[in-house]
Amino acid sequence: MFTPIARDSAVDRCARAIRQAILAGDVRPGECLPAERKLSESFGVTRVTVRGALARLAAAGLLEVRQGSGHWVRDYRTSGGPGLIVELLETSDAAARIKVVRDLLRMRRALAGAVLECLLELGGVDTSLLARCVDELEAVAQLGGSSQALAAADVTVVAAIVQATGSAAMGLCMNPISQVVLAMPALCEAMYRQPASNVAGYRALITWCGAPDAAGLRVMLQMLATRDAQTLSLFRGAVASC
Repeated sequence: MFTPIARDSAVDRCARAIRQAILAGDVRPGECLPAERKLSESFGVTRVTVRGALARLAAAGLLEVRQGSGHWVRDYRTSGGPGLIVELLETSDAAARIKVVRDLLRMRRALAGAVLECLLELGGVDTSLLARCVDELEAVAQLGGSSQALAAADVTVVAAIVQATGSAAMGLCMNPISQVVLAMPALCEAMYRQPASNVAGYRALITWCGAPDAAGLRVMLQMLATRDAQTLSLFRGAVASC
């Protein structure tokens, strides 16, 4: 009844090629891309396809459209978002990949710290949803779930923690980081190598959330820092073995 749907379209492939050229530095900030006609000839696609790809990249902050002048490359470091991180890794050498992951974990930890500060200010929250999500994560771990399955379950735990703050802003900041982590299999493998320890950490967090205090907050932040250091070490080893 239904025919298979292609995983990506010509517009997707065209946009990816230009995006990777920008991230790799093959075209630099301030440079103007070739005209649509030349790009369509180079890619072997129609101008409509090229136009769709360029519009997508402009919406992502990678290109600036100047009326009558074409598409100019913007500095992705100041105009892009977290969604570029995965493809940035694909264009980076081993040392750069390790640095990107280190900084990603640092940002995730900083956001987690802000969430915990909100919970501390609230002075205690209902942890029933969080407990159920941690139970689901533990069930995936006990069934020997893949690192991707564990990561997906972990995202629901993080979402429950953020939801407990009642802050939409926190969720909107955390969501892109969580999605980036999900899109990085090697990082997921490093993060969930020992899922029992992830579950134990969340169990401790549940207890703290019932009666949060400043001393416990410092303990939680130190636990996060220690876990991230272990994750980075595992990721570094995986990169070195490639």
